Amino acid sequence: MGDEQRRPAAAAPPGRAPLGAGSLAANIVAQSALLIAKLARESGDGATAAQAQRIAARAGALSAANDEAFTAATLQLAATARGEGDAFGLEVALAEAAATPRVICEAACDLALLSAEAADTGDGSRRADFIAIAQLSAAAASSAALLVRTNLTVGEDDWRLSSATAAAVEAARAAQRAAALEH
Repeated sequence: MGDEQRRPAAAAPPGRAPLGAGSLAANIVAQSALLIAKLARESGDGATAAQAQRIAARAGALSAANDEAFTAATLQLAATARGEGDAFGLEVALAEAAATPRVICEAACDLALLSAEAADTGDGSRRADFIAIAQLSAAAASSAALLVRTNLTVGEDDWRLSSATAAAVEAARAAQRAAALEH
């Protein structure tokens, strides 16, 4: 089942800390996307609001998925350290722990691009908000790419790392384009 077809889960509720930085990045994307959706609705831009709402739902689901993958990988690593784990279970858990931040990175990139577009063509009185969201999204993408890069199953030539790095670079460029509109 594709990420777009999953039932959206809510971002971590206020007061409950995410289990890892991947969940935090996903929560930043989810909350930022909800703000863009609100601002776009207020200015009558239904298309941007709908796109932002989809990104928010996707990121909320990814936050929960990242917590699950992080927990599974942590448990497998601990079991292996005690001599109780199996190599296949550890490999699967670590692969999932790399996959989820990669998809978080892509969602953050999508939001950075949407934010930059909104900063350029949307309500000028909210341009600073759109620019800030583009910057937050780029930071979330960069953070998620770091988590992919540091995963024990990911090598320098791994497609997951290439994909995450490309998304983080694209998000950073979008944030830079948006920031240039401020001047």
